[in-house]
Amino acid sequence: MKVQIWLWGHLTQYVPDNNKSKYRVLEASQGTSIRKVLEHLKIPEWAVNLIFLNGVQAQDKEILKDGDRLTVFPRILVGG
Repeated sequence: MKVQIWLWGHLTQYVPDNNKSKYRVLEASQGTSIRKVLEHLKIPEWAVNLIFLNGVQAQDKEILKDGDRLTVFPRILVGG
């Protein structure tokens, strides 16, 4: 199945073959969770703030379906 993943902010560094794009279409197996996709991309759990699945806020345990659009926003780290 194909899933479109959009990464924002500093998370764009995890887009495979990044060509200055914020998104990528990924192949995933049926029954794959959002967490598995994030792990596959090597995105640290602490770096993620918000996840949206097809425009609706989602949890990382949710299972993806063919054609889903996953959008991930980073946690903002403030130095002090």
